[in-house]
Amino acid sequence: MPYTNYADFWINNNEKLGVYFCFESGSTDTTSNMSGNGKMSGTVKCSGMYPGEAYYGNLEIKSGAAGGGTYGVKTFDLEGNEILSSGAVDWLVGEEGR
Repeated sequence: MPYTNYADFWINNNEKLGVYFCFESGSTDTTSNMSGNGKMSGTVKCSGMYPGEAYYGNLEIKSGAAGGGTYGVKTFDLEGNEILSSGAVDWLVGEEGR
């Protein structure tokens, strides 16, 4: 799925206040078999309060949903300076509320 300037959230849910989190560009692609098992690929560049990049190539798909692996993450400060050059974040991060 390609993304171009896709705003996920606005600050205080108000577009006039600016982007809280935005996928600037990239894609999140999934390949799977008939059982819904497979892998993801793609990298998205993010802007807003949390600028950086997320790489999906190490994620596993099990039964049609994320089910293992890691996200590759690179983060920047608001001036564009690299903070975390290449970190692996477990796929379970963000799944706590499900």
